[in-house]
Amino acid sequence: MELNEGQRPAALSALIGKVVRDADGKKLGRVFELHASRDADGFLAIDRILIGRRGLWKRLRGPAGRESGLPWESVIAIEEDSLTVRRG
Repeated sequence: MELNEGQRPAALSALIGKVVRDADGKKLGRVFELHASRDADGFLAIDRILIGRRGLWKRLRGPAGRESGLPWESVIAIEEDSLTVRRG
């Protein structure tokens, strides 16, 4: 599924555990955590996805520490079993 402007997954939990690949198909890790904030209308909007070991560690430790992960805007496609992201 191509990601259209402003598109969000129906269930955030559906993203946890998905493989994350770059546009060249290289595996970067799995989604372990999502960060979200409320927009001006009060809806939750995903800000960042945390992947790989660092994402897992952050999930286990909690929200303390510096911000890490990939910005949601880097996600270019959501497939059944993976996310594709733009690098850089």
